[in-house]
Amino acid sequence: MKTHIPYLDGWRGLAIVFLLIGHFLPVPGLNFGAIGVSLFFVLSGFLMSKILFIEKAPLPIFYRRRISRILPSVVVLLAVVSLTYLVTGRKISAYELLSAATFTNNYFVGAETWTMPLGHI
Repeated sequence: MKTHIPYLDGWRGLAIVFLLIGHFLPVPGLNFGAIGVSLFFVLSGFLMSKILFIEKAPLPIFYRRRISRILPSVVVLLAVVSLTYLVTGRKISAYELLSAATFTNNYFVGAETWTMPLGHI
């Protein structure tokens, strides 16, 4: 049962504005980027708990839906970044691609100097 909650669009918009401010107009002493990311996590947690605990979606179906929504965009991102690096003659790091593809790059921070723009995965 899919239901759209219109007022959450405003919160999503605010989170996007905070992220943009954090990236392009940083305010000394106030990390708007972190606030925007935290707001996205709160919204995601709210929506996922609603699906799991109120709508009582079975876990296999819940995870199948999540994976089918997230994985295609990650595959496209990794392919575009890899092709761009290949065409421009830049070094492709198999280590970074593997850690991004397995969603484990946060566990390997500092293990190697990151050269590819995959840190947000």
